[in-house]
Amino acid sequence: MNDRPNIFYFLAKKVIALYLLLLLLPAQAMQTQEFTPYLVKKGESISQILHNHNLSPLYGAKEWVEKVLNLNRLDIESATKLRIGDVIVLPLPTHYFSPEEISQNYIPREDLVALMPETPRATNGPFLGRHFVAIGVGNFVRKTNLQQGGQVATYQNLNLSADYKYRDRSVNRPYTVNLVAGATVYGQQESRFEKDPAMHASFTPSYRAFTGAEWEFVKSRTFLTLLSEGEYFSTVDYAADQYEVRKDMALRLGPGFSQTIGFRGVDFTVGARYLKTAIANQKKFQNAQASLNGARYQMEAGLRLFDRYSIKGFYEGYSFSDNSKSIWSTGLNLGMEI
Repeated sequence: MNDRPNIFYFLAKKVIALYLLLLLLPAQAMQTQEFTPYLVKKGESISQILHNHNLSPLYGAKEWVEKVLNLNRLDIESATKLRIGDVIVLPLPTHYFSPEEISQNYIPREDLVALMPETPRATNGPFLGRHFVAIGVGNFVRKTNLQQGGQVATYQNLNLSADYKYRDRSVNRPYTVNLVAGATVYGQQESRFEKDPAMHASFTPSYRAFTGAEWEFVKSRTFLTLLSEGEYFSTVDYAADQYEVRKDMALRLGPGFSQTIGFRGVDFTVGARYLKTAIANQKKFQNAQASLNGARYQMEAGLRLFDRYSIKGFYEGYSFSDNSKSIWSTGLNLGMEI
């Protein structure tokens, strides 16, 4: 007879405790069944941690930054004060810390015994990645300086581009190796000839495609690339006292570099490429060797917004070994990840 009230009292306490736990648990935690503790490393922010785990989009109402802040009961001010060794919860499949991870971040082993498995977790393979596709549209001005024929300026130019990245998601490395590729179609119109303002030129569309490898250094957000590029494009030459529009084909090889810096939810990126011509074939071109020994170089700077949209300005140029002409373009591109 006396045991029954004790049983009811025990069950009542359990129900009340569960109810309070549900009240205290953030909504994001109730919507998923898998979480992982994460050790904050030197210089990391919430947005960088989420970016490294391919959680996007980052910013905006109910997006990943807001979800993780709520999940860990953090605000923006407290999130900026995270220190090496702080543990936050991410809505990802459970991950156990290895002894190497703990020692690298100077965390006392006894503080995280409960988070360690009996055997180390196997690392991912080198190509367990994610696919990224971005499309872009841009406008640019191109000018060709001819040694004998003056300058030819081309306006109302439009380019359409598509870029692809296969991002390596391997763990326990300070960098990832990504596969990159892309293609651009651009047209040129309304050319103005310095020596003969009344003259006009007709250009057919030009094409450019590239592929290569990208080394992404996660902590510093530095990107190094090694690219091969093919291009089939219209160009203006001057010979025998007359202008002529010709098609040039070139295969180029070379490195690239870019650096991203995040500030208040916006990513600032600067980059450069230098691609040396390896193979060239210009129709009716009198000095093909000049094209063969040339190069294309490119510099760009831009912003990435809401982890999806981008806007960047660029400058690119073509050089030829005999200095018979030089070509440069400047313009603006708008992009969106799909």
